[in-house]
Formats: sequence, C-alpha cells, structure tokens
Amino acid sequence: MVSESFYFVRAHGLTKVSEGGGVEGENITVHRVALADLPDFIAAKRAEGCGIDAKVLTLLMGQIL
Repeated sequence: MVSESFYFVRAHGLTKVSEGGGVEGENITVHRVALADLPDFIAAKRAEGCGIDAKVLTLLMGQIL
C-alpha cells in the first residue's frame, strides 16, 4: 500500500503546446496514441519490456476491452 492519491480526468478539445516530457533532469517520453490504437500500443510496449502503471490500465480498461 502507498499513501499517494490520484484523480482520473478526461479532457476534450485540447491543443498540444509543447513536446512535454517534464522538467530538466526527468527522463519522460510523451506518447500520443489514438484511442483505437491503444491495445496494440500497450501490447508492443509490454513486449519491449516496458512496465505499464496499473492506474493507467485501470483507466483504459473500459475504453479498450
């Protein structure tokens, strides 16, 4: 168990204003993936050995299953 809390927010009509990736010293890669392509994207990342945060999978379950 952890003491963190989080919120799921779904936003519409957004405009990308920068590449993203956090602040200096962080190693963050932003992936923009169409909702319909998420199952294949996640499967490919898992095959590469990438971990997928359980909170993200929980959020996406209703969208991709």
